[in-house]
Amino acid sequence: MDVRSPAELVVPALAQAGGELSPAAVAALIRHPRFPDAMRAVLTDNVRLYKGNRIVNYVGYDRGRLVISIMAFYLHATRRPGDPASGLTAQRLKSLCVEQDVCSPGRARAILSLLRLFGYVVPAAGSDRRFKRLEPTELLISMLQQRWRVVFDAVAMLLPEGQAARASLDRADFLAAFVRRVVDHYRTGLRALQFTPELRPFAERNAGLVILFSLVIAGDAGDTMPPARAVRISISELARRFSVSRAHVLRLLRAAKAEGLLDPGRGAHEAVTLLPPLSRALTQCVAIMFLFFAHCARGALSEVSAGSPSIAG
Repeated sequence: MDVRSPAELVVPALAQAGGELSPAAVAALIRHPRFPDAMRAVLTDNVRLYKGNRIVNYVGYDRGRLVISIMAFYLHATRRPGDPASGLTAQRLKSLCVEQDVCSPGRARAILSLLRLFGYVVPAAGSDRRFKRLEPTELLISMLQQRWRVVFDAVAMLLPEGQAARASLDRADFLAAFVRRVVDHYRTGLRALQFTPELRPFAERNAGLVILFSLVIAGDAGDTMPPARAVRISISELARRFSVSRAHVLRLLRAAKAEGLLDPGRGAHEAVTLLPPLSRALTQCVAIMFLFFAHCARGALSEVSAGSPSIAG
């Protein structure tokens, strides 16, 4: 996921000087007096929402599953009613995953099988049997709504689009317009890790990001966000909470130490300190996410107010 590709060598227009994700825009948002509160809120809610599953983790790490779930919804939302070959099919999802360096066709097929097994997608009623079209269930849609709602709750502390987008998440037309913008930008090569590569040791491991988030929000109440002082941790508790092994957590911490991102201190990793490169990268990543969600929400809100078509049924 997010391996370097030719698309990543070009800075997308949104992130160029004067763009809504430009370094100046990111820095300005980070200076907002409520940014630390918004950052803590979104990290806390992501930890709360995380549900680990050892079997699912074996097939694909959680960030990859989320991206594929969003892509599945995107293909459904962009279906052309008069074209039976459009919409969500196994072949189109595999092709999109390969196109965007998300995963191999085999891994995409395995994750799609899991989405079907757990009731996130089902065969589309009345579809042409030649194309075997699928469609997301309310389970997948509500999962995405829930994840996006916690982001917009935090964005609402900083930007006007947050509250309006949160209030529109139950609208099918808004969801369709929003996911189209998210994935269309993704297809141009826009990746958060393009600007914050320090997060790769966490992003490319099962539960890596939520483990990092849990460390950040465990800082003392009087500390900065992210915390500058050491944070006490329990390897066993992290492993239990996120359905991974103790060895997995230890490998993650050692990899982060080797990259100069964490100082695990002495002893059996009873405390860790986030080093400045990691703190800066995580702060920038959260700010980029807030600005990106606000940008996509603004476009989606404008579209639906003009009377766009809703999600294809």
